[in-house]
Amino acid sequence: MIKHYSGKRRESVRVFAKGCMRSENSRKTGLNNNVLVIGNPGCCKTGSYVVPNIYSTTGSIVISDTKGLLYRNHAPELRRRGYDVCLLDFVHPEKSDSYNVLDGITRSTKRVKRVVYPGEVDDKGNVLLEEETMEVTVETYRQFDIHKLAAVMVPDSIGDDDKFWIQGARLVLESLMAFVVEKLPREEQNMGSVAELFRMMCNEMMDNGTVSFFTDLEMTDPESFALKKYNLFRSLFKAERTWACISQFCANALDVFDADENAKMLCRSGIDLADIGRKKTALFINVSDTDRSQDFIINALYTQLFQVLFAEAYKHKDGCLRCPVHIVLDDFAANVYIPDFDKILSVTRSREISVSVILQSLSQLKGMYSEGQASTIINDCDTMIYMGGQDMETARFFADKAGKLPETILALDLDHAWLFTRGEKAKLVEKIPPYSVSAKDFEP
Repeated sequence: MIKHYSGKRRESVRVFAKGCMRSENSRKTGLNNNVLVIGNPGCCKTGSYVVPNIYSTTGSIVISDTKGLLYRNHAPELRRRGYDVCLLDFVHPEKSDSYNVLDGITRSTKRVKRVVYPGEVDDKGNVLLEEETMEVTVETYRQFDIHKLAAVMVPDSIGDDDKFWIQGARLVLESLMAFVVEKLPREEQNMGSVAELFRMMCNEMMDNGTVSFFTDLEMTDPESFALKKYNLFRSLFKAERTWACISQFCANALDVFDADENAKMLCRSGIDLADIGRKKTALFINVSDTDRSQDFIINALYTQLFQVLFAEAYKHKDGCLRCPVHIVLDDFAANVYIPDFDKILSVTRSREISVSVILQSLSQLKGMYSEGQASTIINDCDTMIYMGGQDMETARFFADKAGKLPETILALDLDHAWLFTRGEKAKLVEKIPPYSVSAKDFEP
């Protein structure tokens, strides 16, 4: 299945090593396009694998750009090729495009019968003069999307001691996010509004033990999802120490949205993730590999990316995206944790989505996920590239796959890599010299 490259390509291909590539048409190859790349720092995983595949693809691409150099060096060429190029810069947010986390919540409309009060406007734009019951069009949203977003914003802890506070904090965030989506104008539906409502909640609770905007909601919309979530934790206001712990978890999750430098990037609508599956788009995500303060936003972004792309694929009869998407998770262990990633990776192929997971060792993956989850993630990658390292567990794993001794794997020189493809014998291949590939090598 691995072909030597010669001449101009006429279809999207995945580049693995010097002279080794494969068509990304998984129906033709019978293989998924998920790739696991492992190698120590300095073995040129980015230069030898990521950069060639920026130019070899003809679909959309989403790239974790931990140094910010990929956007700087390759965005102009991608624009020349007709790509919509976007940048989410969590290191320099003032230079970033914007993305509203609440825009990732699935919306729809439906016709319902309800009481319409004087002063309200009906579907035809008429202002009603008296109360009446009529059928109106209302916007709905997928409530589970809010539940999942809250779980990402307040992640599980290692121990069991914090589980009660974590569940309580998630309920608070779900109620506030639901209120914002249900009751505020579209231009105010962002996490900045959620943070503001949380401050109001804390102040009012301290003054009189009630929250006015939820009290009003009981009168106007008793079936509200936001109100239902609120009623699950409102009794906790009376337990001051309990509420203090829960509110601290909420404050930690919302703190990043209060920063002035993040307001433009995270509290305004901008990038539509669904467009990535509709037209050629290159999204660069510049994240710090040392600052962990914004990890949960990045986790939420990737979680919503898969969620939105799956929903977009579902709209089509064949269940496939009209524009295939390649997601490159460089420095995966340092930058992102995607809940249920093992389950997601198992079903991406049928949606025309592929993922490249780039790590330093298998132990990194097992430090993020359980033994079973890590094993599933590895098995969901029909192609693996080992570029060298010192981790014995990783060396033994690839030695068994290659039919070699671990000492042979550990002795891999800097210019070569081991290539593993499902259904084929392991191959010792020559790595592409770092940054030797140019745009001219892969002209459309």
